[in-house]
Amino acid sequence: MQNTTSNAAVFVPTREDIVDYIWDVYKEVNGIRPRWMDFDSMSYEELDTYAKELSVRAEEEYKQRQLEQAADLRDFEEQVLAIIACGAGDRATALRWMADAAGADDFLSVECWLYNEGILCCSEEKALTAEILSAING
Repeated sequence: MQNTTSNAAVFVPTREDIVDYIWDVYKEVNGIRPRWMDFDSMSYEELDTYAKELSVRAEEEYKQRQLEQAADLRDFEEQVLAIIACGAGDRATALRWMADAAGADDFLSVECWLYNEGILCCSEEKALTAEILSAING
């Protein structure tokens, strides 16, 4: 029989930890802070339950954002291919033309453009930003 006793410390969040979590995650999920919530009137168990429910919603929201970003990146790449087919000839030229049309001529304006395209926070964003800047400055 294995010894299941562990010396690891178990983290038990305080009321303040839970309220801070709700405050931040609610904003992440809904775009606003829950200023109307009366945390002082809620029991520890109510706060904990609400935080767990909010965590599930946050995970669902994160997965949905990942799907949307992947779709936006596919759309962007399809635009690049269409511009190549319309006469750009290569990817660098297509990206330069697209950046020019978007008014993106430096790091911040490229980030703004990618944000508007829905792909600023995707995992490919850094490489794409560097590629666009290289095409612009190329």
